[in-house]
Amino acid sequence: MKSAPPPSPQCALGEHERTPATRHHSSITVSQRHQHTHALNSSNYFEKAAKKENRTISQIKNGLRSITHKASSLFDDSTSSSSTSSRRPYPPSHSSSSSEHSRTSSQVTLCQSPSTTPIDGLLIHDAASPRLTAPDDSDDEHAITMYIRDLTPDPRKILRGRGSSALVRAVIRANMIDCMSCKWASGYFSYVSYGVRQKQISTLEANSLRWLICQYIILEATRRNAVQQVLRDQLTRKLTDFRIAVQCVSGMTVVKYGRKGKPHATQLLVENADVIRWTPKLGHHLTSMLQQHKHKSISLSTVISVQSGIKSDVFRKAYKDAKGMLDPACCLSLVTPTRSLDVVTTSRQQCDWLQRSVQLMVAQAHENEKKASMHVETTIMKKLGSMTVHKHGRKGRPHKTNLNVDKYGEITWKGKSGGAILLQEVLELRLGHATAVFHRVSTQKANNPNHCLSLVTASRTLDLELHSESERDYMVIAF
Repeated sequence: MKSAPPPSPQCALGEHERTPATRHHSSITVSQRHQHTHALNSSNYFEKAAKKENRTISQIKNGLRSITHKASSLFDDSTSSSSTSSRRPYPPSHSSSSSEHSRTSSQVTLCQSPSTTPIDGLLIHDAASPRLTAPDDSDDEHAITMYIRDLTPDPRKILRGRGSSALVRAVIRANMIDCMSCKWASGYFSYVSYGVRQKQISTLEANSLRWLICQYIILEATRRNAVQQVLRDQLTRKLTDFRIAVQCVSGMTVVKYGRKGKPHATQLLVENADVIRWTPKLGHHLTSMLQQHKHKSISLSTVISVQSGIKSDVFRKAYKDAKGMLDPACCLSLVTPTRSLDVVTTSRQQCDWLQRSVQLMVAQAHENEKKASMHVETTIMKKLGSMTVHKHGRKGRPHKTNLNVDKYGEITWKGKSGGAILLQEVLELRLGHATAVFHRVSTQKANNPNHCLSLVTASRTLDLELHSESERDYMVIAF
């Protein structure tokens, strides 16, 4: 018959700790002894579980600190920033790395606050649970709880497998418009997909590259939106200033000095925001006179300069006749290549207002004129590129080709030899059979000289034959 197993150390320890009043119960059955051992093992299990839980919590806290450190370096260039007044640094007892976190990132900041404090990267408040106070974190005076929000970390560092794919797909869907507006995005995504198909990169590496491409797309879209907002603000400010300038000039009463006759009071009028008119001597109420005297106006796009003081010939003559009674601070002249508009205001302040307003209107008129000319040039270049012409050369037969004119004034064409000339090099534009090339062709084949055009340079000629006379005239006007 087998003897009972010896008591375990826990049982011996339990018997040693018994009181003298209970020592007479020395006869313990085997079943009771096993029950007592099971109870002691259960208590050890709970102790180990508590220690394991504390270690797990400690690892989670350390992991959060490392993620915070990585996120602070990752999002250091983020555009959004929180107000620094709401952030409070750690006490001096904390390590220098914690204080470094609080000043390196604008989105992820570690701070201590007596109440719940929302921050761009983390939401931090004091923790009252005793479980968060682990034995290995005894050096921390304050236990904190961190909730991560508004973060898009690198999927290589937080996810594995399908989780990273889901995260990248969500980021792409959320920024689909920006991805479609970015010209280079589709090409880079195709390169990544090709690398996965060729098994040159793994799925996790591909997701990381896609996530990085999305971050660059978001950054470019943010910068583009910021530039567009600045341009919109500038345009709004410019339009407001232009309206004020038009209101200041239109209806202003001044004294006009001319090359002939005596000075007379007149009223300035702004027409279509690009032409300044003035009333004749008979009065501004005679509108029929304005229709008859079309020359009593100046186009703002033709104004070369706006001069204040006695600088024009008209004002010099008037100043000499007035024997110095004319105030130079009230004189203003609008100079064009053919004439000038010389007016005298009632005060210096009014002259200053008029000068600023006219300068702003002249600058806007020159800008509009430049845009209109660029639009006309673009239209002409597109029209010339779509026209098919017959080019005649010094040798061989004429062949069909298309002319291409770029914004730098270079004319190119396709053919056996090809070639190019610059518009600055063109010395003369000849119509009909006026060159040696067309003289040679006219003797061999009868063609219509009204359809022919030649661009003559110092070294060569470009001889073209078009389908109709209207096309020839359009090309003459274009060149």
